[in-house]
Amino acid sequence: MRIWRKVRQDAVTNHRIGISTFQDVVTGLSDHQTSRENVLFLLKCCGPFFPDLNHQERAEFVNKIWEFMNQSTTPSPDDYITLLQVMRRNRQCILNYKAFLKELRIPATAEIYEELLYLAAECNLIEQVFRILAEMKEKEFPATENVFNALILAHSRNRDLKNVELVLETMAAANVEQSPSTITELIKAYVENGTLDRAAGVLAKDGIFLSPDQVMVIVRAALNNNVDQSLVAAILKYLPEDIFQKRGIHSILRNLLTELVFEGKWNKALEVLNSLPKPIFHSHEDLDGYATFLINDMIKKDCSAEDIIAVCADLKESERNIRSLHVAIEIAHRRASPVALQLLEELSHSEELKPHFFWPLIIRGFENGGEQGILNVLSQMSKLGVNPDSDTLNLYILPRLTIILKSPGKAVKILEDCGVKMSQLLTPLASHLLIQKRFEETFDIVKTYQAKINCEALVSPLVTTHAHCTRTSLLGKIVALFSSRSDAPFDIGGKFLMELVTNRSNQSSYENLGKLIKEFFLCGVKISQMARDVVEQAVEKCLDKELAGTIKKDLRRIVDREMDSSTRENIGQHISHPRDMTLEELECHLVELEAKKLNTRGVLRRLLQLNVQRNKLDRAIEVKKLCDKKKVDLSPGMLASIFDLHVKTKNVKEAEWTWLELKKRYPGFAVDEHKVIDFASLLVEKGLLNEAKKVLTMRATTKIRGGSNSLKNAWNLLSKVAQHSAEAGTPEGETRGFLRFLVDLKYCDYHNTLLGPVVREFICRKDLPKAIEEFKEIANRFRKTPLKLELMTLILEVSNAKHDPAGFGTTQDDLPRMMEDVMAAVAKVHGSPNAQMTLIFALAEGGTDSQLRKLLIDPQIRINQELFQKQCDYLSNAQKVEPLVRLARCTRGLGYLIKEQDMYIMLLNSFVRDNNHEAALVLFDRICEDDELKLGREFVETLTDLLARNNIEIPTRLAIHAKVRN
Repeated sequence: MRIWRKVRQDAVTNHRIGISTFQDVVTGLSDHQTSRENVLFLLKCCGPFFPDLNHQERAEFVNKIWEFMNQSTTPSPDDYITLLQVMRRNRQCILNYKAFLKELRIPATAEIYEELLYLAAECNLIEQVFRILAEMKEKEFPATENVFNALILAHSRNRDLKNVELVLETMAAANVEQSPSTITELIKAYVENGTLDRAAGVLAKDGIFLSPDQVMVIVRAALNNNVDQSLVAAILKYLPEDIFQKRGIHSILRNLLTELVFEGKWNKALEVLNSLPKPIFHSHEDLDGYATFLINDMIKKDCSAEDIIAVCADLKESERNIRSLHVAIEIAHRRASPVALQLLEELSHSEELKPHFFWPLIIRGFENGGEQGILNVLSQMSKLGVNPDSDTLNLYILPRLTIILKSPGKAVKILEDCGVKMSQLLTPLASHLLIQKRFEETFDIVKTYQAKINCEALVSPLVTTHAHCTRTSLLGKIVALFSSRSDAPFDIGGKFLMELVTNRSNQSSYENLGKLIKEFFLCGVKISQMARDVVEQAVEKCLDKELAGTIKKDLRRIVDREMDSSTRENIGQHISHPRDMTLEELECHLVELEAKKLNTRGVLRRLLQLNVQRNKLDRAIEVKKLCDKKKVDLSPGMLASIFDLHVKTKNVKEAEWTWLELKKRYPGFAVDEHKVIDFASLLVEKGLLNEAKKVLTMRATTKIRGGSNSLKNAWNLLSKVAQHSAEAGTPEGETRGFLRFLVDLKYCDYHNTLLGPVVREFICRKDLPKAIEEFKEIANRFRKTPLKLELMTLILEVSNAKHDPAGFGTTQDDLPRMMEDVMAAVAKVHGSPNAQMTLIFALAEGGTDSQLRKLLIDPQIRINQELFQKQCDYLSNAQKVEPLVRLARCTRGLGYLIKEQDMYIMLLNSFVRDNNHEAALVLFDRICEDDELKLGREFVETLTDLLARNNIEIPTRLAIHAKVRN
């Protein structure tokens, strides 16, 4: 199941699991069959993988999981040991150990007693420790190292270092060597009892033998006992170097810091953070990613704004994250935390706040307090000296003030009271009223207030809604008013007319255009000469020459030859930018630019990118030569397209050079991962597996999106690996290892499609038994069934003598067992009906008519009609004639499944879509040879139309059926 895979992946990669996901898994235990291994995995997770839960919350998970295990099976001694170890990790004490022993469903072993002893020591139940120890002596259980470690812990918690030393002497006398676990408990004892010099001595002597988890246990003990930060730093140095070399903070340290935050010890978390080596940032790396999880945890824990600000200040001062406060604001917005405003106030002391910082607050204010909530945020913005810009007003404020804006005049006063200046408000308000088709109110509000407006911003809403204004005279007045209030010289009348004649979605009739131009004359609106030229050129297309002449005449009356209206700049906007042009338009534009001897570099860049994207590789190569000739600057996007071109043309050397050049010149640029995967596929095709892995690893240093975006590319790569592995005779399972490598780098997941090449490797090796074993392993581990139909078909083909069994490493006697294994695996994952359906279509491809008919009429076979239809559609689309015709023959008389004629129609329609009349005629002949009576009217008419469309003479046989004379 996907949710199980998610839990396991999080545990392995992040060392922590999402609480909601884990809760869903635990809640659904009783709804699905779950293996003992999976239940034990869940139980073990309850210790280290939930740093943001307290001991009581973890204990609740432990109790639920154990209750399920106890009810569904008889726990083994190892299960009880795991339970006790998890309880010790969570400080989940057993006050009555005898009751616990009575409830055991198996005899208590020495190991169970040892874990009980350790748990009692962890909980500082010293009397219980001695009672358990006495019972162990009575039962003559041996004194193992685990027992001595538990006694060291017990005496340490009892503040009795003398007995700790006696335990060590007893260990030596019993010839029990001190392991790293003993050293860990000993250092903990010294730290907890304040003998830090002795702790430091043992650490210096034996610290190198400690595992990372044991080092973290000692760090935890040191922090709980408020030792000096220098000792914490000294302990942390015994962690492996690769933990500190990891970009960011390693998960083992992240979990400790998160635990400290959720225990209210954020200052201790800061001590640990400052004990770590200072990160080194390269020029292409983000500077705001370090320790963001710590800020997120504090906001999630509802820490005060003062505490969060203190942590951010420390991160900034230490140069670990100079934008930590910005990150905190972003997280607070995302979590809808009330501290967001206080954090913004703090940020305002060091820099000028931008209006978009408040967009989440505006949205949340509206959700919680309606329109008044928005006004409250505006007041806060005013207090912090932030004025809302046009985007803020247009996108976030005005569209939500529906009640207030019923009266625009009153709305203006309300917004002014909240600190919004009229100079900032008038243009967005006029735009908003135009969009709502409130033309009269637009005119009145702009006329009432003397503020300047941005005419350029009002052209678009005016063009979009002008058709809804029933009074042309009002439109003329509005344009005239806008022109008189413009904050800069702008030909709003000319721009408006040009948009009307060039914008396809808002084109006005020539009659309306003529009326509007007359109104412009009456209202005193002037336009530029260039605007007139554009409109006149459009009017040339008018069929009514008299009307066209009138419009041209009126246009001349409103032209102001001295108007500078940014004419060329405005007209230029009617020429699409190369990024918005189609491939054909780009080619034409290139010819025009070359003819005028203008700069063609931008068009060449876009041409190269589009040709490569659309796999027009020959033209792409020509364009690249032009780019080289004109010395077009190689931007990162340009290099990425050239890289993709070399990959698609299978030019390994040039692709490798371009890849290295990209990494050298633009180390921060992330090439699309699908292009890198395709390059890796090319390298594998050339037998360079190690080089392919290096390239994929290099790309993985920057963010990988993964998911379905590059699924097809990853499948192609794995298919190449499978083929190479089979042909080169490399060790078996190479494809499996490569898939695991891709998953570890987060390029993909264990998808059914990607597991197909893992099985196919063994099919390519002609090793059918190994392919079946791999298939069964995948079904058990991932609950996926890749190539199930292909495997069943291959088994049937071999059994029906289409292939030599020896050629696939098997015998005829083994084939029935193989088929049973595949069927069982499919049934376990998808259910018996699905397995039976797969067998039906495998028989259609690799079986015989008698085998298929026998299965179809078997009353014990349950057939899902929807799935049957879907699979038939697949065969039809794939134009697999033989299997579909066999299915049609064998389903005769079984109308509850599908009509035979319908299957022929499905196949014919696929030929019609491809205009493949030859294949359609072959199908017609096949059906006639089998049974002419099965040719339905729809089939005959569809085939006749297809032939007629291609001017193909209708065969006599078909003409008879269609009742057509040649």
